[in-house]
Amino acid sequence: MGWVWVIVVLLVVATIIAIILAIVLPQRRAIGSAPPTVREGGAARRVLDERYARGEIDSEEYRTRRDLLEGRG
Repeated sequence: MGWVWVIVVLLVVATIIAIILAIVLPQRRAIGSAPPTVREGGAARRVLDERYARGEIDSEEYRTRRDLLEGRG
């Protein structure tokens, strides 16, 4: 009879751990799974890259604006 209580306690602890993991793990994955465009400066960076590729801005202006977007300016 004594082992039944141990098994019940272990099952309860395992259930609590499973619930906690089911709540915490998806949130941690969502934080680290941002698309590359978001991590690299978002839509503004993408527009800047496109303008540079089309030749609308020169290399110096591109680097200056990129640095501003990345917080280095």
